[in-house]
Amino acid sequence: MLKIMIFFAFCILIFNISEYISSRLLLKLNKRMITPKEFPEILNKDIKKFTSFDSHLGWEPQPNTVKKDTGHQTPDDPDSDKVTYTIDDKGSRLNTYISRGEI
Repeated sequence: MLKIMIFFAFCILIFNISEYISSRLLLKLNKRMITPKEFPEILNKDIKKFTSFDSHLGWEPQPNTVKKDTGHQTPDDPDSDKVTYTIDDKGSRLNTYISRGEI
């Protein structure tokens, strides 16, 4: 019985040592792969420029705001840059194309 306990203790010791060595190697590799340019320092004064940022929730639509959506611009459609959307008082995006009776 004592030999079995010593064997298991030895196995656990070997496992812990190999886990420690592999974690140290991974940390060294990650420092080489992730450069500071990939994670730039973001200052609070820069974040305050964005109206959709909430310090508790992150990037969330803020209630009672009107935004201009510029992601659908095409050369063929000159009105595509005039797409706007509205966020109501509950934080939901309003659809101006469907009346409330059709929902």
